[in-house]
Amino acid sequence: MWSCDLTLGENGLMTDASHLHDVIRELDDHIANSGWDQPTALFAIVSGDPDSPEQTDAASVQSNKQLLFEPQGIDFSDQAIIDVLRTLGWDEAVSGLAIAAERIISVENEDAKDLEQDAYSTTQEIRVLAIVMRTGETMNAIRYRSHDEPDDLLTGENLVPELNQALLMSLTTD
Repeated sequence: MWSCDLTLGENGLMTDASHLHDVIRELDDHIANSGWDQPTALFAIVSGDPDSPEQTDAASVQSNKQLLFEPQGIDFSDQAIIDVLRTLGWDEAVSGLAIAAERIISVENEDAKDLEQDAYSTTQEIRVLAIVMRTGETMNAIRYRSHDEPDDLLTGENLVPELNQALLMSLTTD
């Protein structure tokens, strides 16, 4: 299990996008420690210790901490991420979800296009990270493999809207 400290709002959930920005950077650091070519990883954001049966909601809110842990047994290898997320549902103890996935995208090369070359698109490997809270807050990050320095992380609240929506839908599905 991987955990990080998160600041909680009045209702026990994060409400400030700047906190999600910090968390997504910490999640990126955590994922980057394993290098590239990693499988998709899904994290549940819960209050308190998910492995502790005596942990209560009130105690977890008082502790002013939340944890991210990677649920076991979710296989993204044979299906699209969005399709897998549509099959999942989470109880109220899960206040948010985070996901990290690597993809190959096609990028248009404008220099080659100006030279009237037939093939002017190239591919790039990227890592996409998304955090969605049950209350609707989102934060996304994209890292290009070709720009793999700590400061080269692109972040924003809605960089991957379809992924954000699928994560949110799995939180609201009973």
